[in-house]
Amino acid sequence: MVDIRVIKTKENIVKSFFELLEIERYQNITVEQICQYARCSRSTFYSHYDSKENVLKEIIDGYMNQFNAYAKKRFKENTDFKNLLVRLINELIIPEKKRIQKLFQIELGGFGLANRFENFCKEVFITHYSDIPSRNLISELYAACVVKVLEAIVEERLEENDLRIINEMQKKLFNSSIFKGY
Repeated sequence: MVDIRVIKTKENIVKSFFELLEIERYQNITVEQICQYARCSRSTFYSHYDSKENVLKEIIDGYMNQFNAYAKKRFKENTDFKNLLVRLINELIIPEKKRIQKLFQIELGGFGLANRFENFCKEVFITHYSDIPSRNLISELYAACVVKVLEAIVEERLEENDLRIINEMQKKLFNSSIFKGY
């Protein structure tokens, strides 16, 4: 059984981490600052995390676990691939838009949320379209586009007309001859 105090302390540390991201760049945040905002001692912090990088990794892992579980569930329900990422964005990402925006801004040499989400999109694409020609290249292009659109959404740089155009482009892509029969 998990101690409720452990859960509350970790939630408080994560909340404080995000509060600091509102005023500081990730690189400038210190464990001392996190402890001050979380009103916990350094020893309490270190009893749960080895470093601020571990806090970030746990947060990103949590989001990725959610995305993977969501995709698996939707494929079991036979959700159309074309709608999977749109639904995932609307149901999981938009409600967490502010936090995801901050996480997308953190570069970690391939381990950041944007990078991991792009890899997730590639894997989902390749799994669903396992036998189309050039699936690796197409999955890379598709995933890069999804991440760019997602960045624009969380940064609120898209207007309603932009989303309509993007949806039309996606429909045309999936209605092309390469995807017939999928």
